[in-house]
Amino acid sequence: MTMAANTKIFADEETNNWFKACIALTVTKTGLTNFIENTIKKVHAPFGSSCGQCSIEFPKCQTCVKVKLGIESCHRFKRPSWKNTKAQGWKSNWWQIAKCYLPPTGYAGVSSVQESDFNAVINIILNCKDFQNHLCSSWLLPLPPNPQCPLEKVRQIGRDVRHSATCKTTVAELQYYFKTLTNLLADSKCLARDPDANKAVIMLTDLQNDRLPLTEFGNLIQDFKQAIERIKDATEQEFSEKLKQTLEEGLNKIKEALKDVEQVIQQANSEITAKMTDATSQIEHKKGESVQILYDRAEYCKQKIVAETETLIKSSVQLIKDESKDSVEVIQRKMTEATSQIEEKKGESVQTLYDRAEYCKQKIVAEMETLTKSSVQLIKDLTNDSIECIQQTDNDKAKDDYKDNAEEERSKSNIQARNQNEKEEYERGVAEMLKILKTHYKRKLSNLTFSPLNDSVAAPLDDFYMQPNIQLMKKDKGCFIKTGTQILLYKNLFSKDSKLNQQTFIQGEAGSGKSTFLARLVMDWCDSPKRSDNFFQDLKTLKDYKFIFLVTLRNSVQEFNIEEIIKQQVIDSLYGKEDCEKAYKLLNEIMKQEHCLILLDGLDEWTGPGNDHNLPELKALHYTESRCDLLITTRPWKLADGKIKDSEIDILLQLEGIKYPFKLSKCILRRKYQDENVLKAKNSAFTKYIQKQKLKELLQSPMMLSVIVCWHDEGERKLISKCEIYSSLIDSLLKKVSNEEGYFEDQRFNCFAETQYIQPNIHHVNQIAEAAFRLLFSDIQEKSLVFGAKDLKLEDAQRKFALKAGILTKAKTSSLARSSSTFSFFHKSIQEFLAAYYIACNEKVINETIAGYFEQYDKSYLAMTQLFIFLCGVSISAGNALSDLMNKSNVKYNSHGNTLYQDCVFAGYREAVANNRQSTGSINLRLTCFIINDISLDLQNLWNMNVSNVMSLTMRLPSVHRVYTGFKIDLSLCHKLKSLQLEGPGIELK
Repeated sequence: MTMAANTKIFADEETNNWFKACIALTVTKTGLTNFIENTIKKVHAPFGSSCGQCSIEFPKCQTCVKVKLGIESCHRFKRPSWKNTKAQGWKSNWWQIAKCYLPPTGYAGVSSVQESDFNAVINIILNCKDFQNHLCSSWLLPLPPNPQCPLEKVRQIGRDVRHSATCKTTVAELQYYFKTLTNLLADSKCLARDPDANKAVIMLTDLQNDRLPLTEFGNLIQDFKQAIERIKDATEQEFSEKLKQTLEEGLNKIKEALKDVEQVIQQANSEITAKMTDATSQIEHKKGESVQILYDRAEYCKQKIVAETETLIKSSVQLIKDESKDSVEVIQRKMTEATSQIEEKKGESVQTLYDRAEYCKQKIVAEMETLTKSSVQLIKDLTNDSIECIQQTDNDKAKDDYKDNAEEERSKSNIQARNQNEKEEYERGVAEMLKILKTHYKRKLSNLTFSPLNDSVAAPLDDFYMQPNIQLMKKDKGCFIKTGTQILLYKNLFSKDSKLNQQTFIQGEAGSGKSTFLARLVMDWCDSPKRSDNFFQDLKTLKDYKFIFLVTLRNSVQEFNIEEIIKQQVIDSLYGKEDCEKAYKLLNEIMKQEHCLILLDGLDEWTGPGNDHNLPELKALHYTESRCDLLITTRPWKLADGKIKDSEIDILLQLEGIKYPFKLSKCILRRKYQDENVLKAKNSAFTKYIQKQKLKELLQSPMMLSVIVCWHDEGERKLISKCEIYSSLIDSLLKKVSNEEGYFEDQRFNCFAETQYIQPNIHHVNQIAEAAFRLLFSDIQEKSLVFGAKDLKLEDAQRKFALKAGILTKAKTSSLARSSSTFSFFHKSIQEFLAAYYIACNEKVINETIAGYFEQYDKSYLAMTQLFIFLCGVSISAGNALSDLMNKSNVKYNSHGNTLYQDCVFAGYREAVANNRQSTGSINLRLTCFIINDISLDLQNLWNMNVSNVMSLTMRLPSVHRVYTGFKIDLSLCHKLKSLQLEGPGIELK
């Protein structure tokens, strides 16, 4: 008989919780035992067997040396615990191999995994690298010994329980322990199919819910105590008496409880035995009485049956005799009478038969004549009746046909009326939605915030919108290249070989104006007043679309159904709760019946739900029954990672900012200076400044141009690098929150040298930067850009500070079910700059976190190009380290030979030079695959610092003859060169 454990063996709840935690560690260790054994045996196999003779200190044979080197190579930190193991046992005992991955002391005398403790098995998993192949990667990201590593947190649970000074555990801590240990035992890669691990999960659940038998509860406590005492001499010199006493006291209380249980059981057994004896006696007594009664009744029935049977037999015999005699006499008499009558009637019968035959003949003839006459008359009568019936039937059918035709006409009329009503209702719904949608767009998109430094300063979109520099791309040798064709008409966005196409992509870097271009397109569709500019004037192209739906993909990162995204972002914003369902149905009909254009903004900020969904999709019905064209904006890296097939790209366009940046600078300055002479002078000064500082490349981005022109006009320090621009941008945002000024005394980060408001708020900045980094490299990619307060993990004060400064933005999500909010950084590039600053302050994360992230997500290095450029400006030593990782990924994944990573390194180099003006000797960016289309000073410098490591060189110089003096390629220095392609004149080799 077993009883569920009453774990409240102490009056104090937290002490009871600590006992549960101790048992949970023992159960988890037991559940991992089989997993440890199987994995270590796989590690053991490639090493081979030792000779069984050599000592660990001085292995003499090559076999043992090989085994020793193999063990060391599998150790995460290259420091096996040689004192724990005996080389002689390597040949046949896998546990001797496993002991090399235990803590250095305390386990030499432990002869099996069963005798070890929780700390031992977790250390084996952490220290032996082969376990990473048998666990989900999330358990080892970031890599040990980072305290944030999930397996390090598991090990810390064991330490917290074993080293508890008070032998107490809070309810919250206990729940965390159970959840973490259960998740480990249920890991989907291997442990979920391990019987021992499954059994341990069940035991943990029983323990957590007080369903564990009391005897087993006590045994597990005893196991925990013995495991600790086996190793305490060497590893727990300060093993507390408090711990020892608590365990002993707990065991004694469990023993007392068990004694009470035994007494209850004995008493119950005694009562049961007595009742059974009494019941047996009564049964025996009743049994004797019943048998006698049955015997008497059976004897009486037997005698009665015998007497009745004899009487019945005698009566039956006599009756048979009497009946037989009478029957014989009757039969004989009847036979005699019958014979006499037959003889008398024989003569009479012959004459009678003849007379009757003649009579019948005459009768039949007469009847036939009568019948014939009657039949002819009957036929006539029936014929007349039939004719009348047929005529009546025809008349009736004619009447019925008339009625049916009339009914059919009425039905058709009703259907037409109903269809007309439905059509009119549909048209009213469409007209209403168009009106509401255009009003919504005009209110939301008609004004533009032209200064990133001040969100409250806005102006009409038409006053600031400049001609975008959009170029057509074409596929060439496995990648897309510019054609030189400028796009100036809307019809060139949507037509290809005179046919409307389904999907057009516009790619451009952050801040290049992709979202603004979509806003202008929507406003042109909304019947905006005629514009004075001469680009994208073919508004009739847009009028071919009955509806245009604009959605931002960062706000629906897990939804791949485009109709659902439109419902969430557009319909829910236009209609009240009670009207949404009706509007949903109308939207479905519109997407089936009407020609629609759907604008998907920010594909690079969308992750999707997985399951091979690389793009948001329309329902198949909307493809086949109507034309819902898609226009999708994205950063270039999203298309370069290869997950989106070329066949899915009908047209690819490159947006490179604005065509005439100084026109935009003049428009911005006009908001402050109305006098034309002053305006002209201000814009001229700004133009000269840009030309002198060689910053024209930055002006292609409208966002960057706005920052620079505003700061230049304010007379601030002349900015010369992206990092300085973003430092000043953040400085201006912090000014909104705090007027306290301060400067950095050290010169660790040059870009912060002239800022005034960052240093007094550096604590907030550091915490926000840590959040920017953590979210950017989150294991859950859909939470890297738009996230909840729980994911942000900032204290209330810091979150409010970031929101007030404008570094973070907060938005309510549209949901009928519940109201909630999401957060995001003001711009993704702001998040990337802050993340770069965090990396510069904590360079170890490059190897501990970023390396694992690149390994987990193929081609993810392409998404970090902007962060890399910032990092080169903030800290070139960190930039050098990150370039080494990114170059390895580029060598691994860039099989098509695109220049995306090379362009990134060039930009990083220029940013590093701009921020390290005193010395460029520390710049050592890694680039081993060169694709040279032109010769520049930057190219020569990067070539010189990488020449000995170059693995691939492709030179495609223009066909126009040009001599490039001062740069010759010395192939003798290219020690690792594997691929060489040369095209074009003017190439000089040594």
